Amino acid sequence: MLNNRAVSRTHAGIREINGEYWIFNLSESNGTVLKGWLVDKTPLLDNDVIQIGPYTLLANYVPGALSLTVQMDAEIQPVDGGGARMLFEEDLGKTVIVQIPAGVKKYNA
Repeated sequence: MLNNRAVSRTHAGIREINGEYWIFNLSESNGTVLKGWLVDKTPLLDNDVIQIGPYTLLANYVPGALSLTVQMDAEIQPVDGGGARMLFEEDLGKTVIVQIPAGVKKYNA
């Protein structure tokens, strides 16, 4: 979850379709930007950059999963511990890596 007023409660989704990961814009009021373009639904390529509100997500294909590196600003610092959790304003300056294993049908950002 990306906790920011510029991010809709159900803003975007990622789904695996035939071995490819697709991103879907699920927000009518806030758009999902891929490589600088507003998108409705499109496949994700390795190294694609997704913009959701103030968050930048870098998509990378890794064996058996899609890895998303989430960043809120330009200063990169690793997050201690890892694991699934919500992101908050105090995460400014931190980078969080999320992996979506193959077979997971949908991830809401």
